[in-house]
Amino acid sequence: MVLSGFLFTFGAAESRVNYFGFIWNRVLRIYPLFLLMIVIGAALYPSRLNLLGFLETVFFMANLPDALALGPVTALFWSISVEFQFYLIFPFLLFLLRRYGVLSLVLIMAAALFLRAAAVYAGYNVLDIAYLSMLARIDQFLLGMIAAKIFSVADRSILSRFFFPSIAGVLSISLLFNRLGGWFELASWRVVWPLVEGAAWSVFLLSYTAHVRNNTNIIGRALSRIGEISYSVYLMHFSVWWYFCVANKWFLDLGAGPLINALANSFLIILPVTVVLSTAAYMLVEKPFLSLRIRYLR
Repeated sequence: MVLSGFLFTFGAAESRVNYFGFIWNRVLRIYPLFLLMIVIGAALYPSRLNLLGFLETVFFMANLPDALALGPVTALFWSISVEFQFYLIFPFLLFLLRRYGVLSLVLIMAAALFLRAAAVYAGYNVLDIAYLSMLARIDQFLLGMIAAKIFSVADRSILSRFFFPSIAGVLSISLLFNRLGGWFELASWRVVWPLVEGAAWSVFLLSYTAHVRNNTNIIGRALSRIGEISYSVYLMHFSVWWYFCVANKWFLDLGAGPLINALANSFLIILPVTVVLSTAAYMLVEKPFLSLRIRYLR
């Protein structure tokens, strides 16, 4: 969510955004592979297919309770749906940023924080309010937009100095999230967590972008290639993990404890398999449709 807010805001610069062109390009970017994953999920779990769930999912409302639940294939669809919902309002948010400045986005974040707290206090499910919805994630999208504004005016040599501290920061909040109970924890601290998480990743994004912006060595080129297929990687990695390591138990046990085993399986099995499948998906499914994109900035 932070990355999307950053990329679209920085990419738009001072240009005028053609709304329908912007949405058309977003549909071409995410819909073909999204539909293919639905077809795969329906083939694997035909008994879970229903009309209401199908309609909610294909119209990017997969974060609702009745959306399709086709095993690990659709496990990450909720975030794609929330992402698309942000696409629908991005031009309006960009207008606010340009007309009224960063303060307007800060006020929206404050309002979202208040509404999350009020909803949880009223008895609504914490996961629905503070994790799976636009209300939960708008902080992160807006922080990405603010980061883009900072990046456009700040001294990038100064930003790059925060690169290694920012890595420590995102690793620390990941560990903290785990120690607080992780995904399953239904505690009140989750109300503020999107803001904490978004702030940490915004600092990382600013420093990382400043640090590697002109990096053309083999590592930089490799990261760019992985970035090119990142959407496929995101949609497929969970299914690869599930079918390889959980369902079929094709995993390495090095006898060195769970942490070492997790790292070994992630880098020696899950990542390579995911990259191969994602490259094929990008070349065969995504790339043909990307050629149909139109210019939406004027």
